[in-house]
Amino acid sequence: MKNDFDAISGHYRINRNAIYLAGASEWGIDPYAWDHEAGIVMSPIETALWCDIRLVNAVMYPQYPVAGYFVDFGNPCAKVAFECDGAAWHTDKAKDAARQKVIEQQGWVVYRFTGRECFEQDHDPGDGVFRLNKTLNAVRAAAMAHGIRGAWIGSDKEHA
Repeated sequence: MKNDFDAISGHYRINRNAIYLAGASEWGIDPYAWDHEAGIVMSPIETALWCDIRLVNAVMYPQYPVAGYFVDFGNPCAKVAFECDGAAWHTDKAKDAARQKVIEQQGWVVYRFTGRECFEQDHDPGDGVFRLNKTLNAVRAAAMAHGIRGAWIGSDKEHA
């Protein structure tokens, strides 16, 4: 199943005001609205990165349209994008660089993750200690740096 980018554009066009009114650190729409309203289909590496985004409670919208392109995850209020670079889709480095340049010229900051990084698990089963993976740490750092972490419902305490 492929993404219908016209439907995705329409979804964000309809919800643009709600997203902007909510601001960078609050959800303007249901974080899972893309699933049933826009019909976005995530690749396995996008799904892995989405799990990290949700663990951090970063406000990012999947397949967000920017400058005629779709970033894998974007926060239009903070102008931050996360891109998953799977080997099958990112073989033309010059094309990717040109695309990224156009997006950055619109004031966006783009963070890139390889498919391998999205799937990496950094833990040693021998010692039983779970350590956060590189992508989760990078998502957390970017979310804090750009003010895109949502509030935690039911608690006023900061969650790690």
